[in-house]
Amino acid sequence: MLSKEGKAMKRAFLLLLFITVLRAASPAQEMPVPVDIQHRLLTKILTFDRNLKSRAGATLTVGILYQKYYRTSLNVENELISVCNESGIQEVETVPLSCVPLPIQSAAGLDS
Repeated sequence: MLSKEGKAMKRAFLLLLFITVLRAASPAQEMPVPVDIQHRLLTKILTFDRNLKSRAGATLTVGILYQKYYRTSLNVENELISVCNESGIQEVETVPLSCVPLPIQSAAGLDS
């Protein structure tokens, strides 16, 4: 069971990923930060969490939210999965890192 702080961090992280994917899916705008830089930045930011090892458990799982019926969102998800697999970053602070795609239909799907 996660503490209140852990749950808040998890929600904030999922929200950040959701916003990133939705921004990428916006037809009027390009993604301001390339996916590979977002990945490196995220893994660097996670190293600043002093309690990461105790809260992450055996594996640190990064959820990649995307809209599977929206081509741009699906393309960004595919690119991010590729970057996760090819980056060489397999762990953060000795905790194994796993990137998992999570298809969503709408913001209502984030409640669970």
